[in-house]
Amino acid sequence: MMPEILRKSLILWVPSVIALAAMVALGDLAIFMGIIASCITLAGTIAMVNLILPNITYIKEYWAAEKIGDANVTSRITNAATIDLCRTIDQIKRPQKETKNEKYEHPEILNKALSYLPYPLLIFDSQRYVTQANQAAIELLGPNIRGADLSASLRHPDVLEAADTVLEGKRNNLIEFELSNTIQHTYAGHIIHLGGTHGDSLAMVVLHDLTAIRRAEKMRADFVANASHELRTPLTALLGFIETLQGPAKRDASARERFLPIMHQQATRMVRVVDDLLSLSRIEMHEHAVPTQHVNIKTAIETVIGSIEVEAAAKEVIFKIAIPEGLSIVVGDKHELDQVFQNLLDNALKYGHQKSTIQITATKAMLDGKDAVTLAIKDEGEGISSEHLPRLTERFYRADTARSRTLGGTGLGLAIVKHIVNHHRGLLAVESIVGKGSIFKVTLLLAAEVANESF
Repeated sequence: MMPEILRKSLILWVPSVIALAAMVALGDLAIFMGIIASCITLAGTIAMVNLILPNITYIKEYWAAEKIGDANVTSRITNAATIDLCRTIDQIKRPQKETKNEKYEHPEILNKALSYLPYPLLIFDSQRYVTQANQAAIELLGPNIRGADLSASLRHPDVLEAADTVLEGKRNNLIEFELSNTIQHTYAGHIIHLGGTHGDSLAMVVLHDLTAIRRAEKMRADFVANASHELRTPLTALLGFIETLQGPAKRDASARERFLPIMHQQATRMVRVVDDLLSLSRIEMHEHAVPTQHVNIKTAIETVIGSIEVEAAAKEVIFKIAIPEGLSIVVGDKHELDQVFQNLLDNALKYGHQKSTIQITATKAMLDGKDAVTLAIKDEGEGISSEHLPRLTERFYRADTARSRTLGGTGLGLAIVKHIVNHHRGLLAVESIVGKGSIFKVTLLLAAEVANESF
């Protein structure tokens, strides 16, 4: 410390010596008195530096110690004024630290952030009791999950086993499982260890709903299997007939007369399947573009009825149309809406009873706050069981497989209807009572000028 004090003192003393030397040179001060004054100045400078320098050093140490959290640095400072300065600095900095910590670590902010997460999240302790749950978890699992055992809300043995494994600190877990309330859902559960020892640990489970993904995968697999089956069956029949006609029945005229109509029927069935698949593909390709044409649905329905009047006459089926003029013009694509009415009226005719009536009615409706019309097509057939209704618009799904194939159905008609209605940003609904018949309802937006006149 002494060499440092002497060095600092000499630096501070130099200006005094220069001033005294100038006074001696000008004759204002005797040489002897100048030397004495210089010595006194040096001694005073050394005394002042000796008093202040240690505390300056301690202030520097204080700033350095603050960075590493050494709270005892002020005990080494001897000067009262310096101690007061350090304490004042400490008082100024402490509220700033507390404010900063509160800003980023306040539990209310963290709880609010968790509550807004879109995924259900549960935090549970080493006894598997739920200590925290966000809003998404409460909506999914109920309001009484806090404080209850995890098994009360997630009743799946694989989930509970994975939770115990995580609580033991072995590893985090990702598990897929199914929950059944009214409808079965598939979830991925991310179970994460949050810290603590075996007896005092916390873990978290975050749920991701995979239901839509798994259903889409199943539908894709079913579609491939069904499409293959729908094409392979008539192809196999055709190949069998061809081999027979080329072999044993090569010169058998009666066999040829018997086989050719069946071959034509099977080939036509394949053509219908391929046409419907291509139609679905075209609709899906343009499903993002909303149609803008004006279509007269009454005229379109009358055209479709004209195309099936021979079949209707054979079954003695009567069509009754009740579509007011103010509800007949909609926004849409004419070709696609023709397909919708063709498929729905074909189905009503095929599955309706002999000598029955098919009623087509239009009523006012609202769709997303806009004026619309609901077109209902009601048949008097056997009806459809309630368990089949949710799946009617799936590709190749049939409520009565044997009857549908006998009547020439491909299993794609209602899928096409659903996609076309979606393309028109409309709604498709089905009501059915077994033994009484079915009602298919299509809701479409009315053309603006027609809506203004009719509403």
